Amino acid sequence: MTEVDKDHTAFIKGLYHDILDREPDAEGLAFWETYEPKDNLVAAFKFEAQKELDGRKYFIRGLYHGVLDREPDEEGFAFWQSYKPWDNLVGAFKFEAQKELAERAAA
Repeated sequence: MTEVDKDHTAFIKGLYHDILDREPDAEGLAFWETYEPKDNLVAAFKFEAQKELDGRKYFIRGLYHGVLDREPDEEGFAFWQSYKPWDNLVGAFKFEAQKELAERAAA
């Protein structure tokens, strides 16, 4: 791998961290390393990343509706969007939701 290739790969990994707040998956990294035209890479990456980010928002709204039967509040919605690690979100959400559900049952 040349120094230019290393710089390009580091740049792409930076996009993953800055925009998606995660490590790149091998398939995605390989795709973006060979993406052409390179001068359009950032715009194309942001466009594709928005789909993942929108999917997270939709998923979190689904958790609120499915578990708590309500719309997400602004503060909670922001918290869960930035929650890490993402792969533990459902378990953590359900754990925290039990507190609200217990308060509702006691009222």
